Amino acid sequence: MFQFIESIRLENGVVHNLNYHQERVNKTFLHIFKMPANFSLEKIISENKFPKQGLFKIRIVYDSHQQSIEFAEYTRPKFHTYKLVEIEKNFTYSFKSTDRKLFDTISQETDKNTLPILIQNKNVSDSVFSNLIFEKNGNLYSPNTPLLFGTMLSQSLQQHKINMITIKEDEVKNFDYIYPINAMNPLGAIEKIKI
Repeated sequence: MFQFIESIRLENGVVHNLNYHQERVNKTFLHIFKMPANFSLEKIISENKFPKQGLFKIRIVYDSHQQSIEFAEYTRPKFHTYKLVEIEKNFTYSFKSTDRKLFDTISQETDKNTLPILIQNKNVSDSVFSNLIFEKNGNLYSPNTPLLFGTMLSQSLQQHKINMITIKEDEVKNFDYIYPINAMNPLGAIEKIKI
């Protein structure tokens, strides 16, 4: 059985979106382990001494009975362009597990300045490390077929910043910009990619 991960943004001593991360842990426990979550992210983090300045990724790896935590300095990626990458029709990644072989392979085969956009069943889903936001005429949209529903995507939807729509592979070119978003990178933190 693979373990599961939460990657949480720690910026200048502030832990971000912890309630969204705990909600995902709770869902993972109920679905995968058939039991309520047996730990609190807030408690695990508070029991550790952590940096008060700079941008760090808190990486918590867990299974049904144990957890580990590490704090790693984080540098935001920069992308100059993107490429569409087709993935298997039946591939799923509904829970954030340590089994990231597909994503790692695609990343290794892609230039580090190129954002891979995953296409499944002719629909845009995610990138290998983020959800995607598309901008057109100043309006923001996200594909309604993400592989993994990220915490930043959940927050953006709740704040009514974006609309979820079907985005077909051949419709990407109709947008103006792409923004990768994830727990470490709120909207606009990574420079937008011009289409």
